[in-house]
Amino acid sequence: MKHLSLLLVIVLLFSITSCGLSSSGGTSSEPPENNSTTSCSHNWRSATCTEPKICTKCDETSGTALGHTTDSGVCARCGENFSDWELGEYTDEFEQPTGKKYIITNAYGTFSNSATTNSSLYAALQIDKENIGIMLWEYQSNLVKGTFDYEYYNITIMDEAGVKYYFTGTIYKSGTRVYFEDADRNKVINLLKNNDSIKIYLKSTKYSISSYLFTVETKGFDTAYSSIQ
Repeated sequence: MKHLSLLLVIVLLFSITSCGLSSSGGTSSEPPENNSTTSCSHNWRSATCTEPKICTKCDETSGTALGHTTDSGVCARCGENFSDWELGEYTDEFEQPTGKKYIITNAYGTFSNSATTNSSLYAALQIDKENIGIMLWEYQSNLVKGTFDYEYYNITIMDEAGVKYYFTGTIYKSGTRVYFEDADRNKVINLLKNNDSIKIYLKSTKYSISSYLFTVETKGFDTAYSSIQ
């Protein structure tokens, strides 16, 4: 009888101990691993020219960026300017805005005179409602200015097809721009509108024999020009 009681105690202890063990040898008191994943109820921010859709909660992205529209030189979606034309405004003697706008683009080329041949040139083409003017910097630093009274320039513009158009320009006493004649304005504007680039050649005719050659990239000109009309 004592042996039977002892055997029952041993079996009971073994049962209690085995219930507290896991199959891996640890205790079963630890909570089971949670294998479920938490999903985000996305709140999408719309795609832009440079970024795809982005979730404002978890930063997950979807799709691709829209990309810029550049046919006109100015993106129709975000307004970023991709042309070489910039919009400016004249100021008065107190450096206050006058409300008179202009557009301007920069170019590089070469110049020649009695002292040098094909040296570096920096140029700018500036257009407002009344005038089309060209500024020239010899060696990219020395601004060409009018001297005693005025000086004429023969101006040739060559379009993409190689067709040449002939004009006359004038730089006035102490002036810094070679201006096209008023009668030639529409023809010059049309050349800028209808070509991706034009070449401009100037040659002085009065006091010095200097010549200047540079290329103007016209992408975005039409949009820029409409902003000053």
